Amino acid sequence: MTLRCAARRLRVCRASFLAYDHYLREDMPGEPEFDLSDPCDIGRTISQRFVEVVTGISQPNTPAGDAVEYLPRDPRDDHLVSRLPQPARILDMVEYDSNAYQLAVANPTSQWQKSIDGVFNNCNSNTLDELHYIAETACQGMNEIHRRRSDSMANEYADNLLNISNVDDAP
Repeated sequence: MTLRCAARRLRVCRASFLAYDHYLREDMPGEPEFDLSDPCDIGRTISQRFVEVVTGISQPNTPAGDAVEYLPRDPRDDHLVSRLPQPARILDMVEYDSNAYQLAVANPTSQWQKSIDGVFNNCNSNTLDELHYIAETACQGMNEIHRRRSDSMANEYADNLLNISNVDDAP
């Protein structure tokens, strides 16, 4: 609801792979209770419920008939909850899931030219050059690691040979 209060004119919001476990700290006391399953028992994902709340879609009641409300942190924004629109229909996956949207959008360019991360479209002409630079740097780094490992193993082999011959020479 914090995002809804901050961006009241927000019309498009998509999310994918939302999960609480990415934000859990080791110093948390006990096991916190998260709404991993849909409280309305209609099988919505966390991503879908997040997008609905952020875009201001009123939540359906629980199977017991209780209202599901996500209240703002600041009580001065409580009036936003009373003006939530009722959805005319259930959101399609491409309307709330960023990965589904990217797959549904027709884009004739190659995958690398379309998007570095596979989710968001590249926004400038230098992005592909930057991607090539990153890949080239990673390749150089891997080659350096391989070279150092080879040198290290060769040195270790030579040391072992010297130690063996020193043992043979001992009285």
